[in-house]
Amino acid sequence: MEDFYFQLGMLFNKWTSEDEREFFTYSNNYFEFCLIEVVKEDEVTRNLEFTLVIDEIDGYLEDIKKFNLEIITQPWNENNFRYMTFRDPDGHIVNLKSKNYL
Repeated sequence: MEDFYFQLGMLFNKWTSEDEREFFTYSNNYFEFCLIEVVKEDEVTRNLEFTLVIDEIDGYLEDIKKFNLEIITQPWNENNFRYMTFRDPDGHIVNLKSKNYL
């Protein structure tokens, strides 16, 4: 799967975690993309996880609740940003990150 994203120019960084899982990442000022290798039993799969950088988190929280999507983490503040994580209708992990938080 990563070949497809490399051809799109979206995967510039490849690294391996301590438990030998591969991560492929791309980011710019508005979007972060991560393709994560997941091992379940003896099967290796790839999970798509991405981050959208938006103006404001809390307004999106209400929309996510309306669509009855799984909220993984409620909004929190860290390093001058506001974050939250949920699953989209296809089960992919979506991170929201505010452009800034004061």
